[in-house]
Order: sequence, then C-alpha cells, then structure tokens
Amino acid sequence: LGVGGLVLVDPDALADTNLNRWLAAAPSQIGQAKAKLLRRRLQKQTPWVDVRAVAADALAPRVLRHLLDCDVLIAAVDNDAARLWANRLALQYLLPLFDVGVMVQTQPVVDFAYRIVPVVPGVTACLECSGLAMLNGLEIAKSLDGATRAVRPQAGYVEGQDVAAPSVMGINSVAAGSLCLEVLSYLCGYQQRPAVKIARWRTARTTVVQPTEHLPGAHCVACADLRGRGSEAPLPRRLTLEQAQAEFARLRRELVAKDRQPAA
Repeated sequence: LGVGGLVLVDPDALADTNLNRWLAAAPSQIGQAKAKLLRRRLQKQTPWVDVRAVAADALAPRVLRHLLDCDVLIAAVDNDAARLWANRLALQYLLPLFDVGVMVQTQPVVDFAYRIVPVVPGVTACLECSGLAMLNGLEIAKSLDGATRAVRPQAGYVEGQDVAAPSVMGINSVAAGSLCLEVLSYLCGYQQRPAVKIARWRTARTTVVQPTEHLPGAHCVACADLRGRGSEAPLPRRLTLEQAQAEFARLRRELVAKDRQPAA
C-alpha cells in the first residue's frame, strides 16, 4: 500500500495464552516483547519498510518522540487512560486518530460488539466530546494513579465485569479489518465526512453516528482549547503514589491560598 514506516508501541510480553491469536508466535518466544516480535516478522515480509518497536507503555515519555514522526495514529488499546492520552496527542499535534475497541456484552443477551471512531482534528468530534460515552472518568483516574493500578486486576473487555477475561479472536479480527478499511478511506480521501461505527455481531445491529452529529464540541477542552497547542500543554501521565500525594498537596495549597484572597 506504500506505507513507508510503522511505529509499534506495546509494553506487553508474549504469554502462553496469546498463542492462539498471535500470528506466527511460537512457544519458544514466550516472555519476549510483543512489539519486537512483530517488528521481526514484518521486516521479513517487507524489508523495505522502516519498522520501529517501542516496548513501553503508551504514556511513557519516550514514546512521544517516536509517534510524532507518524502521519496517522491507531489506538488499539485496552484502557481509557491510554485512549485519553492518544486523543490529546492527536488534538495537540494535529494528527488523525483511529480508535478501535471491542466488548463482550452480557445483558440483555450475550453479544460481541466493536467500534471504530475516527478523530480528525478540527473536522470531527474527539473521544472527549463525542455524543457517545467513549471515556470512563473513574477508570481513567484508577489507571493514572500508579498505586491503584498496581493492586487492580487486569480487566478484560466483558461489560460490567472488572475481571480478567480471554480475548476473542473472531471479534478482534472483524474489528481490525473494519479499522483497516477506515484508515484506507482516510488515506484515499473521504468521499464524505467520517462517521462513528458501532457493530454488534450476534444481534446484527449496527449504529452509525452520522457526520453531522460527529462534530467538534464548542466547549470541548481538547477540541477548543488544546487543538494545535503541541508541547505547550502537558499530556496526561501516570502518577506514582508519591507523585499523586505531592500533586494533591499542591492543589490543596492553591485552594487554601485562593480562599484567603480578599473579595473583589
């Protein structure tokens, strides 16, 4: 397709439970960084493509310099803190972002759902001002707080269950295929404004948020205040317990000082 370079960001190492869905993975590779394994495979297939592997969490400071070389961002992540970070990165540095997610729904019936959300700065709504509930503030707070994250179980994507759950190769493949078509549509020039797509497999229901409803929010912090700001505004970051306590103390001092100011 003419893609000249890829940047792969993933902090995970290959586990034995990944072997059923990780293409060309072998038991002998268990414990190795997924990003580096994928780079090795891609370099064998397309040696003319520049493939970088960054075995780090998306919020790690060193990731940013690699992603700023990209023309398109794809957020295939498993937590809303990383989605928030990717959304702010896209808006601040004017990079198109494609968010993809999957979910196993248990009520009222078991179903498998996926969503594709294109975010084009200045053209579409972002993940923070979309009419759909894209980001869970409580989950973001938990994930950004290092102390809470350390004791919290690694959740899967079963709706309403904060427990580990196996990935479902079928719905992942469908979501990835739809994502590729969406990115190709962008690269080839959208015939119309991009829309949000949410599809459910078992009940055969597809929801499309029309382009006229997928517009930047006039009062959205990311779209209205941070768009194009680049490094002038800090990106979200995870805090250790000590950092969180220091940040809380700073905010408290500011509030106390404000309360002590004489009224105008």
